Amino acid sequence: MQQVERRTIEKLLWKLQNGTGMVQAQAAHRLGEVGDARAVVPLIAALHSARKPVQLQAAQALVSIGEPSVLPLIQVLREDTPQVWMLASAALVKIGRPAVRPILDTLSDESEPVRVLLLEVLGQIGDARAIEPLIQALDDPGQPVRAVAALSLARIGEPVVLPLLAVLTDFQNEGARRHAPDIMRAIGEPVVRLLLAAMCEGGEMERNQAAWVLSRMGTPAMPPLLKAIDDADVRVRYAAAWALGRTGSEQAVPALIRRLADTEPSPMSGMRVCDVAARALDTIGTPEALAAAEGWRLSQMM
Repeated sequence: MQQVERRTIEKLLWKLQNGTGMVQAQAAHRLGEVGDARAVVPLIAALHSARKPVQLQAAQALVSIGEPSVLPLIQVLREDTPQVWMLASAALVKIGRPAVRPILDTLSDESEPVRVLLLEVLGQIGDARAIEPLIQALDDPGQPVRAVAALSLARIGEPVVLPLLAVLTDFQNEGARRHAPDIMRAIGEPVVRLLLAAMCEGGEMERNQAAWVLSRMGTPAMPPLLKAIDDADVRVRYAAAWALGRTGSEQAVPALIRRLADTEPSPMSGMRVCDVAARALDTIGTPEALAAAEGWRLSQMM
C-alpha cells in the first residue's frame, strides 16, 4: 500500500461517493492503487452503481486491496443481484490464494446458492486447501452444490487424484465415491500417470480402485497406457497390462501380444507380465486376442 495522507484518501472517497461517472471511476482506480482498507466499504457500494465503468473500476480496486476485501465480497454474494455478485465472484477469483481461507471458514454457514458460488470460486482459484471441502461437498444434499463441487475438482486437476482415490476406498462417502471416477475422467491424461503409480505402490484396495478408474477413462487413458506397457519398470508394465485388459479395447491387443514374451515377475503379485497380459487378452475377447492367448498357453506346456 502506498503511503498516502489521510486527507488525500478522504478526498478520493468523497469523489467516489459524490462525483460524476468519470470522476467516480477515476477515484476507484486511484483507491485501488493506494490499497487502503478504508476504501473497501465505499468500493463495495460502488459495485452497485448504475454506471458500468464505475462498477468495473471498483471491482478491480477491491482486487488490488486484496484480503481485506474478501469478507465484504462474500457478503455481496448473499444479495439477489446477479450482475453485482458476478463482479464479486470474479474479484474473489482474482484475489486468489488470500481469499481461500476466509471462504473456507464461512462456507458451511452459507445458503445453498452462496455455497455454489463460493465452490465455483474455489475451483477457479485452484488452491489445494479447497480439495477436501470440495470432496465433502460431493455428499451435499443439494444437486447444484454437488455438480459445482465436481466441476471445481476437475478444474483443480492433478492434485485431486490421490484424495479421490482414497475416497474410492471409503464406503462411508457414497456421493464422493460415485462422482470420483467421472471427475478423474474429466481431468484426462494427467491422471493416468498417478493412477499407474497407485497401482504400483498402493495397497490392494487402492490398486484395484486405480485399475478400475483407468478402465473407465476410455480414450484419454489409452496413449499413456500403451506407452507404459513398455516401461523399464516391471511394476509399471504389469499395471498397464492389467488396466488395458480392463478397458476391453481392441486397440490394446497388439501391445498385449507383444508382452506375452515378457517373463519378468512383478514384485506386487509374483505373477509374470506375460501371465497378466494373457488374462487381459482373454478379457478383451476378440478372435485375435483369444488366439494369441491360447497359442501362448500351448507354448507354455511344451
